[in-house]
Amino acid sequence: MIKNFHIAHPFLFAVLPAVFLWGQNFGEVPIREVFPALIVFIIFGALAWGFFWIFFRDFEKSAAVTSAFLIVTLFFGYIYEIFFYNSFIKLRFLSAFIILFVIITGIGVLIKKTKKDLYNLNKIITITIGIFILLSLFQVITGYYNSYTDKQHSDVEVIVGTNDNKNKLRDIYYIVLDGYSSPDVISSVMGFKEINQTVNSLEQKGFFVASESKSNYPGTLLSLPSSLNMRYLEDPSAHKIHFTLAENHKAKDFLKSQGYKYLHFGADAFTYFNRYADENINLGLFSPYQTAVWHNTIFRPIQDLSDTRFDRLAEKFGFLDRDLTQWKREKFKLKKLAEVPGKESSPVFAFAHFLVPKGANVFDENGDFLTKEEADERGVIKNYLGHVAYINKEVESLVDTILENSDHEPIIVIQGDHGFPFWGYRDVIEEFDKPELAKELIVPGKYSFPIFNAYYFPDGGDKLLYDSVSPVNTFRILLNYYFGQDLELLDDTSYTADPDDSSKFIIWDK
Repeated sequence: MIKNFHIAHPFLFAVLPAVFLWGQNFGEVPIREVFPALIVFIIFGALAWGFFWIFFRDFEKSAAVTSAFLIVTLFFGYIYEIFFYNSFIKLRFLSAFIILFVIITGIGVLIKKTKKDLYNLNKIITITIGIFILLSLFQVITGYYNSYTDKQHSDVEVIVGTNDNKNKLRDIYYIVLDGYSSPDVISSVMGFKEINQTVNSLEQKGFFVASESKSNYPGTLLSLPSSLNMRYLEDPSAHKIHFTLAENHKAKDFLKSQGYKYLHFGADAFTYFNRYADENINLGLFSPYQTAVWHNTIFRPIQDLSDTRFDRLAEKFGFLDRDLTQWKREKFKLKKLAEVPGKESSPVFAFAHFLVPKGANVFDENGDFLTKEEADERGVIKNYLGHVAYINKEVESLVDTILENSDHEPIIVIQGDHGFPFWGYRDVIEEFDKPELAKELIVPGKYSFPIFNAYYFPDGGDKLLYDSVSPVNTFRILLNYYFGQDLELLDDTSYTADPDDSSKFIIWDK
């Protein structure tokens, strides 16, 4: 085994896509999603090597050709984006595939004919790719170590006890709409006046809409662990810690101790699955990580084939087209969320994270599916406002269903985790209805902070709310009023990462 280590690079190339993406996103990817991808890629690499060995009957030559083949097949997405799509050469998948196939064939012919010893070449390739994989694994291990040795996240004291009146407890719906800016921003800056109709509709139903609410952080991976744990975070770069906190959070700990059933409606992000939930309600054969790995392989073009069995497979399982899966997922969750009231014998805590209005541009204002070409033609602003228009109609309908079908008046929170990312769209800032106002919302951290934040706190709970309430105080107020807790409210502060030190936060005071 050690003697032939220099030709181990085909297996290293086989696992590289999974390891590399894991290293880049370790904070959002649990180990349980990585191992199946590794096994599949190892088997694929072994089969490819076996095929080329049959052709070459030489381990040195077949190893070299196998690695070239795996580079093209498993990193096709990266190669296509860099050399054939975003460059001056604009080719479709099929044309790029043919070119790369010809290149691989040429490499195979040259290696077949060569009389040179390939020992040193194979050795260099193995060492180089091995170092790259070790660096990725080191990044992962460091992240996990920092996460599991962290001791700073246990300062929220709640009185946990059993509840003898479980049948009187209200269902709780915590609905997070990703990137949903405040009504004022959407109306005044983006020119979408219809948002005011949604606000008026919710207020007529008894909601308190916090008109001056701002998110505490500029991104989902910071905002959600903060709100669900009712506390501020300390290190903006501690991604694995934040992932852990978003999954294993204080809100569900307390509510489950009171007899609540935790229903988790995850998104195409790090909230996809929660192992602590009593039930995960989601759609998709593969996790977002596994789908991302798939999309970088040469098999991605399969989703573009029409009138084939693959079309029917994609329609059935929804794993060949990530955008189509996202479109189906959000509709599926809305449907299932509307079925919750009155269905469970226990009180329910439903956490629902929707990648709308900010997310993959897959909805028009009527909820119909948008292809990538259609979304690109519409542009950033129209896509975002189309998502706003669609989700507003769905949320209003959902709220009506929940209120009508609940045995006891429920508690409902509809909240943006952060605002629209103006910083990331400076090149189209002039397209906004009020570009001069949009420019004021370009801040460090890539996101603006004003958010949509609406509460249905029945029987007097809304008296504790105020216009500038922020997500970090959402569950503090909820637990204080409805569960007799005595949690001190925190200052409603917005933080962003220090541009001079990524391990520290600074207060955003714009």
